[in-house]
Amino acid sequence: MKKKTFIGFLTATAVVPCALCFTACGNGSGNEGDKGHTHEYTQTVVAPTCTERGYTLHKCNDCDDSYKDGYVNALNHDLQHHAAQTATCINFGWNEYDTCSRCGYTTYEEISKLNHTYSNYICTSCYCVDPSAPDSEGLEFALNDDGESYKLSGKGTASGDYLTIPAEYDGKPVTAVGEDAFEYERWNFIALYIPDSIIEIGEYAFCGNASLKSVFIPDSVTEIKADTFEDCSSLNYVSLGNNLTEIGQAAFLGTALENVIIPETVKVVDFLAFSGCENLMSVKIPAGVTRIGGEPL
Repeated sequence: MKKKTFIGFLTATAVVPCALCFTACGNGSGNEGDKGHTHEYTQTVVAPTCTERGYTLHKCNDCDDSYKDGYVNALNHDLQHHAAQTATCINFGWNEYDTCSRCGYTTYEEISKLNHTYSNYICTSCYCVDPSAPDSEGLEFALNDDGESYKLSGKGTASGDYLTIPAEYDGKPVTAVGEDAFEYERWNFIALYIPDSIIEIGEYAFCGNASLKSVFIPDSVTEIKADTFEDCSSLNYVSLGNNLTEIGQAAFLGTALENVIIPETVKVVDFLAFSGCENLMSVKIPAGVTRIGGEPL
């Protein structure tokens, strides 16, 4: 009776190590897995990056067993150097910085825009009009067809170094600048304020104003019509509104613009829009533009 008990004990203890052996096989890179199978590996080559080594990954098709080999050193950054840009009251600036041509690494740090410095309601740097400037007096207005709003139709008796268009006239909103309103007008204002109430600027509205230096188009305007600022020969800066969809024919022809950023909302840049701008160095055209007519640049 004791002999049989002893034999039974030996049989039970012999089974346990085998079970432990099969479990352990799946945790390494041996030939047999935890289900007693032979590993069959699929190889995946992982390319090196600027900061991480590359390698070949071997992963079993039937279990989680895997291992890596064939290591390749990291590439390190391929640095491109960029010059500094001085911040102004209309543009952000930055110090000298580096970017990697292969990855998103950069040392770029943006410098905030400077505050405007006004003299007689005109910024001495960008020539924008101080929002607190009084509205220009003596301007001419015409009632729109809807009978509920006005358009600015001409200079009238107004004068001064800047033109500030009022948002209201005679208790009604001013929603437009009329066609030819200031075309080749011999009023030598150098700065222009257009309120958010303006939704339309007519063709030739400011054409030929040789003194105008900068223009800030509000988001309420969706189209710069043909020849609006043509031959404004001193105009060297324009800020285009974020809801603009079209820049008309010869809109800025013959101006002194140097750099132009066209908003992402623009779909059409028409014929000769920036033609004859001898100082023009760059124009940023968004991917959403669907038509560039003739030779806009």
